[in-house]
Amino acid sequence: MLAGGPEAVVVDLAGLTGFSSTTVAALLWAKRRCGKRGVPLRLRNADPALAGRLRRAGLDTIWDIRTAPATPSPTRKVT
Repeated sequence: MLAGGPEAVVVDLAGLTGFSSTTVAALLWAKRRCGKRGVPLRLRNADPALAGRLRRAGLDTIWDIRTAPATPSPTRKVT
């Protein structure tokens, strides 16, 4: 996958609310592999609470973490 020199590897985290230690280890492994090729690893659509936990753990210094765009709450029609 990295042989073609992609601009970045993007991991879509939509729908995840937590990580296991195995998931963190796999992402760290992927980050090392991407880094050897000069390809950034980006985490996108993270749940805001999950992104906050990753930042508090200092993992935002390892990964480029972006939260999911806010979804507008549905409006109710009052009659």
